[in-house]
Amino acid sequence: MPKQGQPKGYSSALDKNRYRRFCIELYPETESYNYEEVLQYLLQNSVTYSYIVHDRDEDDDGKLKKAHVHMVIVRKNGCTCSALSKCTKIPCQFIEPCRKYIQAIRYLVHRDDPDKYQYNQLDVKTNDSKFLEYFGTFKPSEAEQCMDMIHAIADNHFNLRELCQYAYDHDSWAALRRNFYILKHFLISNDKLGD
Repeated sequence: MPKQGQPKGYSSALDKNRYRRFCIELYPETESYNYEEVLQYLLQNSVTYSYIVHDRDEDDDGKLKKAHVHMVIVRKNGCTCSALSKCTKIPCQFIEPCRKYIQAIRYLVHRDDPDKYQYNQLDVKTNDSKFLEYFGTFKPSEAEQCMDMIHAIADNHFNLRELCQYAYDHDSWAALRRNFYILKHFLISNDKLGD
């Protein structure tokens, strides 16, 4: 049973057991810790890390949730959840042992949760050399590649040259070539075809 002041779902077993793998949720806009400092600490003190910003998740009412970061880390040495919470100032309810590593990695992009927003695995920042293997032979569909390019045009105000570079960098050249007629109209609507 949680002690007074401890979050719901808290278990004293988390204080007794040491873990190397953790799933962590960070909030860039929080005031309870310095997001940038905590992120750097976690990156520097992890053997492997993978994380992504979730900024398109919706609540049950269809409203956008507050932007947050999902992170999966593997530390060189084990520690308790409360010890990690204490040194980072991340509240305990946002740190949990990672018992199913591959499943946690796949959750970063909601790969196995089709009812949730599907993030692009290329948006995950990682130093895990086996990261792509956790998705099998997954490659975004041509439709997903086109939508990524459309978002890139809108978000970054790309011109034609920049769009071509983006497609080349993201292994989407064939999708750009086959769907150029559609993508060209997005460039025109952004007034960026000229370059």
